[in-house]
Amino acid sequence: MSVYLRWGVIILTPLYLLNLYVESVYSYSLADYSQWLFSPSENSDFSFGALIITFALFALCTFWFSLFINGIYTKFFGRESDYVYLGNSKKFNGHYYQVSDPQKQTRQSTTSDIEYNYSFNNIERIQSFTSVDATQDDLGSTTSQFSLGSLFTHLVIILFFLLPMLGTLHGCFAVMCAELFDGSYNDNIFKYAWEDSFELTLAQFQISLSQYYLAWVFLLFFMLFCINKFPRQQFGSGITPLPNTIKVGALLTAIPVDMTTVIDRETYTEFGQSKLKYVDTTKRNITFKFSNIFKKTVYVTTIVELNNSQILEDNLAEKITNNTECTVIITDELAIELVINP
Repeated sequence: MSVYLRWGVIILTPLYLLNLYVESVYSYSLADYSQWLFSPSENSDFSFGALIITFALFALCTFWFSLFINGIYTKFFGRESDYVYLGNSKKFNGHYYQVSDPQKQTRQSTTSDIEYNYSFNNIERIQSFTSVDATQDDLGSTTSQFSLGSLFTHLVIILFFLLPMLGTLHGCFAVMCAELFDGSYNDNIFKYAWEDSFELTLAQFQISLSQYYLAWVFLLFFMLFCINKFPRQQFGSGITPLPNTIKVGALLTAIPVDMTTVIDRETYTEFGQSKLKYVDTTKRNITFKFSNIFKKTVYVTTIVELNNSQILEDNLAEKITNNTECTVIITDELAIELVINP
């Protein structure tokens, strides 16, 4: 029942608030606009482009609103458990055991919070998870996702998409109002160009068009600040000090268990526009399993530069297949580096 109630709030609340806004500003409801869509006049400047963009931005607002509502629900009604982090054996595949578990049984959690573990620093540190589903096999979501800072970040992201949506929404309703208000109002502001009529609409709220643009730019930087200020995952203290063998310059043996290509993002210009593409590199994420240092098996990843050496890549792939040990050295910040034999 609580699930249906939550989704009812998530879906109906944005629609209700949006309808209140359009009725206040344009004197028509969403239902009126839907009805008009089936029979706009032949001289209408109606374009599906503005409608599609508005719908996409509204969907994004609703998505982040759903995260906000579910976050509040989980924060107040979820149960919290502490787990000890043992590293990631693969991308997004974290290994943990529950602090309160006397047998310390290792469990795996597929979480987007941690991609790879590149250091011993976080090994055997406590991480809190919150869940509302007592029967689920996964650990839940990291508790830091439901902090007040993270929930506030969701609101900022909603506003970031909401502001441009109000502009494209005006592009949808202005066409209808220009047609239906014609002759009904002595001063029909919707007869002007989109930007001019939008500026006059904003003026009703004592807001200029330049202030509208500046507010969106401010939200962009404020959103980036909040995302960096309130991370999705946070580690607590370690349950025990790191072993004496974990020190800078120490040589260790470990078994590689996974190898993936490192992907770089590159920008390029095409027809005067900046575009982004993903490029395979000659670097590989190599994840190592350490079984004899901690009480439990732990995992640490390092990036290896192959320098287009197919022999080295094949050798590493063979070691992964055969569970053959490699030698690694601990570097600064307790990361590791593969020792490649000359």
